[in-house]
Amino acid sequence: MDSKLLRDALRLLNREQPAQVDVEIDGETVREIVELLQSYPISYSRKLTVLACSMLIYSAISKHLNLSGKDEGALSRSILNGDYLFGLYHRLAANRNEWKLLVHLSLFNKRIQLALVEGRNSQQALAAVLKSEIKSYLDRYSA
Repeated sequence: MDSKLLRDALRLLNREQPAQVDVEIDGETVREIVELLQSYPISYSRKLTVLACSMLIYSAISKHLNLSGKDEGALSRSILNGDYLFGLYHRLAANRNEWKLLVHLSLFNKRIQLALVEGRNSQQALAAVLKSEIKSYLDRYSA
C-alpha cells in the first residue's frame, strides 16, 4: 500500500475539517481503495482527491448507519456530523475541480441512502459498494 498517499489524504482532510468531527474508515477498506487507485494511470493529485473524498463519504454514511435513538443529543450530533462530512466531501471535490467524481459519488450516496431507508445498512455492504463505485469511476474517467 502507498502509505504516502494515505498520509497526504489524512493531511488534506485535517486541513479541511475541524478536529471535533472524526473521519472513520476501516483500514482494510482504505488499503483496498489505495491499491485500486495505484492501478490506474491518473495523476497523484487526482488519486489524493478520490481517496480523501472516499474517506469522507464513507465516514458520513457510517455516521448515519450507526444512529441510536437512546440519547437524543448523541443522535442529533451523529446526524449533524454525517451531514457535515457530506458537505466537506462536496466542498473538497469542487475545490479540486473533480466535478465528475462529485456527480458519481452523489449518485452512489443516493443509492446508499435509499438502501438505508429499506433497512439494508451493513458496514461491509457499504465498503463493498464504495469500492465498486470507485472502480466504476476510475474505469470511466481515468483516460
